[in-house]
Amino acid sequence: MRKSSDLTGIILAGGKSRRMGSNKALHEYNGLLLIEHSMNIINQLTDRIFISGQYDEYNRFDALKVPDNYFDIGPIAGIEACLSMSETNNNLFVPCDTPLLSIELLNSILEHSGNFDAVVPILPDGKVEPLVALYSRSILPFIHQQISAGDYQILSLLKKINTKYLAIADSGYFRNINTPEDLNILSEISPLISEMPNLLLIAGAGRNVGKTLFACRIIKQLSEKMRVTAVKISPHFHESTQEQKIISEGEGFRITEETLINNKDSSRMKQAGAETVYFVESTRESIYKAFDNLKKILPAGPVVCEAGGVHEIVRPGIFVFAAGDVIPENKMKHLKYNPLLINPLKNPTQLLSGEIDFSNGVFSIKKVTN
Repeated sequence: MRKSSDLTGIILAGGKSRRMGSNKALHEYNGLLLIEHSMNIINQLTDRIFISGQYDEYNRFDALKVPDNYFDIGPIAGIEACLSMSETNNNLFVPCDTPLLSIELLNSILEHSGNFDAVVPILPDGKVEPLVALYSRSILPFIHQQISAGDYQILSLLKKINTKYLAIADSGYFRNINTPEDLNILSEISPLISEMPNLLLIAGAGRNVGKTLFACRIIKQLSEKMRVTAVKISPHFHESTQEQKIISEGEGFRITEETLINNKDSSRMKQAGAETVYFVESTRESIYKAFDNLKKILPAGPVVCEAGGVHEIVRPGIFVFAAGDVIPENKMKHLKYNPLLINPLKNPTQLLSGEIDFSNGVFSIKKVTN
């Protein structure tokens, strides 16, 4: 990956960490200090690195330490100080407390720079993430004007400049650490990408493209030879009932075992021949924790899972994508994971003629027929 000469990478690490009790940038996650996670990802993009903050502990890092020019006004002070010090037009900011950021996300921000003053991620629920963003030095007059007026809100600033709001589907990237509890929860979660060779994962281009139809067909085929476990993951929560068998539950997620016979997707999987079916309801923010809990109860045998975003946190034995006739632009990102494209509605026998094999705990493709 070629580093940019017109880019300064800036790590926001000047906060007081009151809720953490000590400088959170220096707390460890997954074998590295939180600030080291930020340093490592920024260093892939540029050699010009600033740390917004004046703590002596930052002297050990190969980066320019930049103190604030204004005090007790929040992150806008760090942005102002670093833009004032920067010699590049493009300035990529990341916090010191978001260790799940990916290089793909940051590259996407850089690719959309164009003639904008700022490129800022926006999530499906409308939440803006202004601290993981690209800012031009040209916005300094707007920042100074706003600070002079006593307005320290970055969201206010974005409305005054030429801002590109970049739609990002996965809010998990922005999960940050503010308290010891946050750090403990994140530390309990397995590594972001884990290998599950016994998993056949099915995603799709939208609703009514045949995801559950294909899942049921492959479950029926496999269950004639072996015991199959099925999983349906949904971002939508349904009202709980007395009939539900709750297996695990936490903030933002619930795992139940399907026991009813009806028209629900999870029930259709059971009727197709799955010995056990788990229905997982989870927010995007909690999918890591939900899937980590799910993995603890899944067997070593074949698991067929229908889910939208799990391929971002697990590497399955086989990843199948029900494409339908047209793949919407917002679904094209899934193709970078190299799924097998299928159209169950038009080709009912696709991947059902002996191509899929499960042996020794691993899903694999034996042959691909045209």
